[in-house]
Amino acid sequence: MKSEMAGSVGIGGLIIGVSLLVVFSMAVQTMSYQMETSIEVLDAAADPLPSYAIADASLLEGAILSVTVTGTGLGSGVVDGTLVANGGVGLGGFSATFTVSSGEIDTNSVVITSHGSYSTLPTSITVSGQGTLNPAPTFTFTTGDIFYANLTNTGDMTIKTDDVWLFFDGESPTKFSSVHRDGWAQNQATPPFASGNWYVGETVDLILPNPPSLTTRFAVTSEGFIAAEAI
Repeated sequence: MKSEMAGSVGIGGLIIGVSLLVVFSMAVQTMSYQMETSIEVLDAAADPLPSYAIADASLLEGAILSVTVTGTGLGSGVVDGTLVANGGVGLGGFSATFTVSSGEIDTNSVVITSHGSYSTLPTSITVSGQGTLNPAPTFTFTTGDIFYANLTNTGDMTIKTDDVWLFFDGESPTKFSSVHRDGWAQNQATPPFASGNWYVGETVDLILPNPPSLTTRFAVTSEGFIAAEAI
């Protein structure tokens, strides 16, 4: 009888011990899972998210996109100066500079400092403020629309321009890296592509010739962050 009782007690103790081990194992697994989840949450929180701001988004219609020197004014007495547009109607505002070399306008020196905006296009571009030049320097020009905006990286991380997308009125996206160039002031040649990095605090002057027509809204998105502005 005593032997049977002792056996029962032993088996009962074994069962209780195994049960406690199972409970302990489950508790350890739960704690481990919770710790892993907490670490993942902390790691995700530690990864900075992109952040940027759009300012001065505008569409310049009837802008002067490029200027070509067709007559250098050699022997006219021309000196370094500026160009103006004549005969246009609208906001206006076109301006450009040029330099002279060996008594004539350097054909690669014209720099547009303001593309202007015209509802009726100018009829000519001439040298400003130098009186009657003979032979007169002559110029041809191309016109079109230009989209302009300031984009500033306001976050805590450098953003790859390959990971940034631009939208006009929700149309097909344009990859930022495909239009991010080193300025558009020098109009005689398309500027080279800029760095593939958009650094913290960096403001990019985005100038995009011939954007989609009838554009009213501009948006930028990267890694889930979206900024938008009416044009």
